Amino acid sequence: MTKPLLVVRADGGPSIGAGHVMRTLALASRFQEGGWSIGFAATEETFASVAALKEWPLERLPLELNADEESEAMRRHWPGGVDILMVDHYARGVALERACRGWARRIVVIDDLADRPHDADILVDVASPPGAYRGLVPQACEILTGADYAIVNGAFRAMRPRALARRKEAAVERVLISFGQVDALNATQTALAALTSVGFAGDVDVVLGHAAPHLDAVRAAAGSRVRLHIDATDMPSLMAEADL
Repeated sequence: MTKPLLVVRADGGPSIGAGHVMRTLALASRFQEGGWSIGFAATEETFASVAALKEWPLERLPLELNADEESEAMRRHWPGGVDILMVDHYARGVALERACRGWARRIVVIDDLADRPHDADILVDVASPPGAYRGLVPQACEILTGADYAIVNGAFRAMRPRALARRKEAAVERVLISFGQVDALNATQTALAALTSVGFAGDVDVVLGHAAPHLDAVRAAAGSRVRLHIDATDMPSLMAEADL
C-alpha cells in the first residue's frame, strides 16, 4: 500500500534564519508518525545551512529556479501528485499555490504576516486575528489562528512539566542564550557582554547553528565557562535545565 505523501516548500539560511524549516518539520514529524512519506523542496542553501534537515529521512528536492518554475519542478519530481502541499514562505503566495492545484490534493499554508493572497484549503497563523485574512483566501479556506494552533515539537511538550518545576527555584545559576540558529544581528555576543558586565558567575549555554555569520566572534567571546552548542539537537533539555 502506497503511503500518503506530504511535500513541504520552505527555505532557511543565514539571511532568513531556520524558523520556517523548523516549524514545518515539527508538523511534518506528526505526519511521519502517522505513516506518511515526507518530501522537502528548498534551495541548496537551505539544505546546506539547516542541520536538522540532514537528520531526517525525507526526499529532498533542491530548487535553484525562478519562483514561477517551482511548481513544474515539483510536478516532475513527484509525478504522481501529493496528498498535501505545505507552504511556509514569506516570498511565496497565491501564484505558487494556484499553480500547484490539481497536482496537490490539499494545500496548507503557514503564515504570520497576513500581507498577501493565498490559495489554500487550510491556513495556520499563530500571530494574527482571524479577520486578518478576510479577502486574502478562498471562502472555503479553513483559517486556524491563535496560540491554540502553535506548531510545537512534541519533545517540548514532554519536557514542559520539568521546566515548570524549575520556575519555583528563585536562584538563577544557569542561563541559556539563543537568538535562533543564525542570529544575523549577533545579539548573542551582546547578551554575553551583558552577563559579564553584571558579574554573573553561573553557567551559560549558547546555541547557534554552524552557518551563523558571527559564530567565530561568539566563540572567541565565550570564554571557558560558556558551553557553546552548535546545531543543538536537544533544545528542550537545554531550555528545561536553564533558570533564565
